[in-house]
Amino acid sequence: MPNTETHLSTGVAELDKILGGGLSRGSTTLIEYGDDLSLLGYQSIVAHMIINMIQQGVHCVKIPSSGWDERRLRRGIVPFVKEEDYLKYLTVFEIRKELKETRPNVKVLKGESLETDFPIFTDFITRLEPPVMVLIGTDWMEYQYRLKSLGSLEAALETFGYWIMELRAAGNVCVFGMPSGGVLGEGLGHMAKNRFNLTVLNRSVVLFCNRPDTKLHCLENVITDDTLMLKLTPFV
Repeated sequence: MPNTETHLSTGVAELDKILGGGLSRGSTTLIEYGDDLSLLGYQSIVAHMIINMIQQGVHCVKIPSSGWDERRLRRGIVPFVKEEDYLKYLTVFEIRKELKETRPNVKVLKGESLETDFPIFTDFITRLEPPVMVLIGTDWMEYQYRLKSLGSLEAALETFGYWIMELRAAGNVCVFGMPSGGVLGEGLGHMAKNRFNLTVLNRSVVLFCNRPDTKLHCLENVITDDTLMLKLTPFV
């Protein structure tokens, strides 16, 4: 689905409609999910965003959620884009101690402190041609940087706050993914323009928004040989 001068498409027609044309350039979005099927719903939305950006030659930079890495992301994305485009337009930052890396689109953050690692991440983004889609799994950052302590949490939110202003000025877009009850939720919730929630109802993954306000929608993946589609069906 095409981007416009003012918006980046999510790759999902119904979601773009809810957002008034997609993710507006300079905006931030928070997607909150549970520890059940709704996590898969979140990962499906992220996959659609990445695939759509790669197909249009737009750079994506991602810090995965806990339990995910570039190899797992690749399995859900490469079947739907060219390998060379995948390597060119998607860069994955993994937080781990081992610095040796041979995959060309993977960068490593040591995980010792957010104050040291986050500028490496943001400096890389500034070297890319905007607009850039940035996707951050906050739970991995919470664990690695021990953000549950009050001092660390306050410093992290201050860091994000300053960076979001830079992101807005550059016309880039950021999507934060967060499990329900995440320590960054309240602070990031105040900073984000859009806020979505994913939950499970009768074994179906359901999306609803409080910014912008919308009714419940059921998520459904439709997969063919060369296409991955996510459909949102409103509950009547």
